[in-house]
Amino acid sequence: MERWSGPAEDAAERQNQQSPRSGGAWWIRVTSYGFGQPQRTIEERERVRRSQLASWILLAFLIVDVLLIPIGLSDPGTLAAIAVVFVGLLGGIVVNRTGRVEVVGWLVVALVDIGVMASLLAAGTGLTVDSLPAYDLMIAAVIIAASILGPTAAIAVSAINIILICGDFFLQPHARDLVADLATYPGTFDGVLALLGRPVGLHIIITAVSILWVVGTDRAIRRADRAEEIAQLEHAVAEQRRQLEVGVAQLLQTHVRLANGDFSARAPTLQRDNMLWQVGVSLNNLIGRMQRLATADIHLQRASEESQLLLAALRDARAGRQARWPEPSGTFVDPLVQFFQVAASGGHELHAGASPDQMPAPESNTPSSWGYMNRPHDPETEWPPLQPPSDRR
Repeated sequence: MERWSGPAEDAAERQNQQSPRSGGAWWIRVTSYGFGQPQRTIEERERVRRSQLASWILLAFLIVDVLLIPIGLSDPGTLAAIAVVFVGLLGGIVVNRTGRVEVVGWLVVALVDIGVMASLLAAGTGLTVDSLPAYDLMIAAVIIAASILGPTAAIAVSAINIILICGDFFLQPHARDLVADLATYPGTFDGVLALLGRPVGLHIIITAVSILWVVGTDRAIRRADRAEEIAQLEHAVAEQRRQLEVGVAQLLQTHVRLANGDFSARAPTLQRDNMLWQVGVSLNNLIGRMQRLATADIHLQRASEESQLLLAALRDARAGRQARWPEPSGTFVDPLVQFFQVAASGGHELHAGASPDQMPAPESNTPSSWGYMNRPHDPETEWPPLQPPSDRR
C-alpha cells in the first residue's frame, strides 16, 4: 500500500518544484527568504510572500538609484546620498535573506525619507517652488510600509512623513521664488495651506487606499490558503480512505484463504504509518501460531494411527501370526515400532508379563535410528515433544 502525505508535505513538494529558470526566479532565490523550503503554516507562507515582495522593491530601488548616478555627478551632495542609499539597499538584501522582513521594510522606508530630505537640504539655495514636488516622492514610503509592514505601519509612516514635510517647510530657509509665491495669496495661512495641501492630502489619500488594498489582499490570500489547505486535507482523507479500502480487501482475501485451510497465506506488508499496520502484523502472528497448531494436530493424528497399527501388529506377533509393522511416519511412535520389531525378529516372546529388561535393545543406538523423538526440535516452528504420562493410582 502506498504511503500518503499530509498537506504540509504537499505544499513543501510544490514549493521545491519551483523552477529557478523562470523569469526573475533567480533574483528571488538569491535575495529572498524561504525559497524552495516548505512552509507549513499560513504565517510562514505570508512571511515568504512579503520577503519576495521586498526583493522586488529592493531591485526597483537599485535600478532607480543607478539611473540617478549621472545627476549626482554634477552635485557631490546628491552623489553622496545616492551612494548611501545604494549601500543601504545592499544591506537590505542581506537582511532580507535572513527572513527579518520587518527590518527590511523599515530600512527601505528610512532610505526613501532620508533620500528625499537629503536632496532638499543638499541644494544649499533654500526651499524653492520647484523643489516642493519632491515631497510627493515620500508617498512611496507609505506604499512600501503598507505592502511589507502592514496597515498600522502605513499610518505611522504617513504621520512621520507629514511631520517631516511640515518641519522642512517651516524650518528650511525659503528661496526668493517661494517667498514671492506665498505673497500672492491673501494671507500667509492661505499660501501655506495651498502649498502643503497637495503633499499632505496625497499622503492621507494614498494611506487610506493602501490600507484598504492591503487588508483586502491579505484577506483574499488567507482565504485562498485556507481553501488550499481544505482541498489538501480532502485529498489526504480520500487517499487514506482508498488505502483503507485496499487494505481491508487484502486482509479479507487473507482471511478467506485461511478459512479454506491455506496456512501459507499472509497479510501484505504495510508501512508503519498505515492504520492497518498493527492489524496486519497481528494477523500474521495468529496465522503462524495456527499453522504450528495444525502441524501438531497432523502429528498427533499420525501418531494415533501408527499406535493403532502397532497395537494390531503386537497382537498378531503374540498370537504367532505374521505381524504387519507400521511404516515410519515421523512421529514419536516410530522408536516403539522399531523396538518391538527388533524384539520380534530376535525370537523373543512377547507376553503380558514381559518386562522391558527382558527385551533386547535395538541394534543401532544412533540418533537417526530413533526417528522423530531424537530429532532436534525448533520451539518456534514445531510442536514440543510429549512428556511421559504420570503414574495413576
